[in-house]
Amino acid sequence: MTRSRVSASLRYLMLLCVLVPPAAMADAIHYGPRPDRQIDESQVTYFVAVDGDDANDGRTREAAFATMQRAADVVEAGETVLVTEGVYQRGFHFAGVGRPDAWITFLAEPGVEIRGSDVWDHWQAVADADEPIYVADRPDLMGHWQSPEQSLQHRLEQVFVNGQLLRQVPESAMLKPTGTFYVDDEQEKIYVCLAGGHNPNEQRTEVSTRTWAINIGGPPNANNWQDPAWGEQYETAYVRIDGFRIRHLANFMRNAAIQIRGNVRHVIVENCDVQWVNIAGMSMNGANVYDEDAQTWHEFPTSHVVFRNNIASNNGWTGMGGSGSNHARFEYNILDNNNYKGMSPWTEGGPLKTGFGGSHIYIRHNIARNNDNHGLWIDYGATDCVIEHNFVYNSVAAAVLNEVTPAPRTIRHADGTSTRHEPSASEMRTKELAGTIIRHNVLVGTRTPGGTGIANSNAVAAEVYNNVIYGNSGAGISYGGSPTRPSTLGLSRNVAYSNILDRNFRPAVTRRDEEDETGRYFGNVIERNLYLRAQASPFQISGVDVDRDEWMEHHGDEQSIFADEDIFRDPE
Repeated sequence: MTRSRVSASLRYLMLLCVLVPPAAMADAIHYGPRPDRQIDESQVTYFVAVDGDDANDGRTREAAFATMQRAADVVEAGETVLVTEGVYQRGFHFAGVGRPDAWITFLAEPGVEIRGSDVWDHWQAVADADEPIYVADRPDLMGHWQSPEQSLQHRLEQVFVNGQLLRQVPESAMLKPTGTFYVDDEQEKIYVCLAGGHNPNEQRTEVSTRTWAINIGGPPNANNWQDPAWGEQYETAYVRIDGFRIRHLANFMRNAAIQIRGNVRHVIVENCDVQWVNIAGMSMNGANVYDEDAQTWHEFPTSHVVFRNNIASNNGWTGMGGSGSNHARFEYNILDNNNYKGMSPWTEGGPLKTGFGGSHIYIRHNIARNNDNHGLWIDYGATDCVIEHNFVYNSVAAAVLNEVTPAPRTIRHADGTSTRHEPSASEMRTKELAGTIIRHNVLVGTRTPGGTGIANSNAVAAEVYNNVIYGNSGAGISYGGSPTRPSTLGLSRNVAYSNILDRNFRPAVTRRDEEDETGRYFGNVIERNLYLRAQASPFQISGVDVDRDEWMEHHGDEQSIFADEDIFRDPE
């Protein structure tokens, strides 16, 4: 790369930072429900209202249904359900097939909210307690998740006081007047101790009592993968979900407030706002079901699902995600402050985690800030994916993690078992694989030594270019993973070029090919980049610090540019 090409790349990326900073992006693009939405009611087929009646025909505002589920049970291809302003206790489950020219639409007018909590004003003071503690019967949610064996991170209970989430503690002795609550599973009681010692009956105290809101395809809270007929029975296509606000849902592991699951294709979720739910905001999941009678696997990947212009923030584990999906798009979403339950960086938490099979996943034009985990994460087995034009700020761990993509092919056997075809080193050198493209992102300020700007872990054929990677507590770019990690293809043919790296703890990290005795490490290059203020921070190869000359020699790189002056300027 010549200096003129570096300058052109620099000018382009500086324009990206200056002309489209996060605040400007938020102003230019609408996120969440649109308060100024104009609705053509002549296009509405059914109405839902909080003061409606399911015995009505639903055809007008005056004859609206009372529940979204009643409308979901009767709506057909080409029809629209309008949910009118109000707070609803229940959402809906829908499975049905529209057409490319006749989508089924669920539309919320401004002011619609599905709320998973209820106001509780029946607390009793605990006599002779050292602290101002109050007690009530615990909410009856799902028994499996309400037992002493469950960690706090997996439990379902939530308590909000004046809109603020209380902190759950594992022992009654930890109840303190700082805003805490405790659940006694044996006595089936819930205890609260409010900040300042306040009486919860005199505050707006809300307890989450419902576990699901919107399910498209497979039914809510069901063990779907054990029923071979499930995928065909709940086939769904050409459905649009638009404008819903969801709060305080007590959902559980791998179940989202807006959940798309199974034999589902062509679904759009847009202009929705999901916050303060227990686990995940929005998700899509395919299913692989084994039919014991026929000794056959049934594969039901979701496909052509779009999440756009949504807010998925302040959720217990994850803002958005899913697994086993093809041709998916996550675009123009706000994903802030997720993982308040503190899931570790190698589990399910963060703004967006997807993969686990699937292909052609596009993560683009999203803003992800202050999330307590990795940022944008494509995990295990996904192929032909793109992460582009995103802004990620202040993640605990890597801003972008591209992990085990692609992976060995899964072979499903007639007896219900599965194995993986792990190609030899010679086969890998001739095998054409489509990895992840990571380009045009701005990745800033990760918080921990593991907080790499862009991390490729046991990845193959990733292409990383035209990113601005600034001020991260780990490396700017890293190639890593373990040579002994099972069910991976190693680390090969990854390239990173034309990136701007500035003030990262280390400019870049890589591995030597000889680390993997099986020969699956080869062809990994980080070259032709612009490194700013990289004098004091060494590069690293296989865990050993090296200077820039050794780094350049390792990659055969003669065209990277080092500049120690500060070239960034405030656009004001």
